[in-house]
Amino acid sequence: AATVHALLGAWCVSSLRQHESCGRRPLGPRPSADWDVVVIGAGPSGCVAAHQVAMAGLRTLLIEAREFPRQKVCGGCLNADAVSGLIQSGLGPALASCGAAPLHGIDIHCRGRTLSVPLPAGLAVCRAELDAALMQGAVGAGAEVLTGATATVLPTSDADARTVTVRSRA
Repeated sequence: AATVHALLGAWCVSSLRQHESCGRRPLGPRPSADWDVVVIGAGPSGCVAAHQVAMAGLRTLLIEAREFPRQKVCGGCLNADAVSGLIQSGLGPALASCGAAPLHGIDIHCRGRTLSVPLPAGLAVCRAELDAALMQGAVGAGAEVLTGATATVLPTSDADARTVTVRSRA
């Protein structure tokens, strides 16, 4: 397990050492590195957050419990605000790389009848491809990624610090 401390809202890893006795691979890409920011969760929000702080020059570690690519049923439709946010954050190329298709409505067919429901402008994407493209965008900005690991924020009474444990699933 690694212990991560957060001071004044910025996360830094105090140690990323493996348990030599259990034969696990090293937990992270840079064992014993200090991180300015640790982002827990590599879904769209986590990847955008990691991208933004890495672009600002902060040493960033993005932690995801699952290995990528991962299949997700939800989140395959992005509304205009989500698309605009990705473009404004510099992650617009991720949309093109995952084959995003324009979404204007949905047709529901039942017993020979069709109901057409218009939707606000947006894009339909394969969530696994979108997540992978956004993660690559974060990596391209300088973030490092640790998959197959869980992170737990521990309770604290100190308003200026947090402790997080990181465990590899390998």
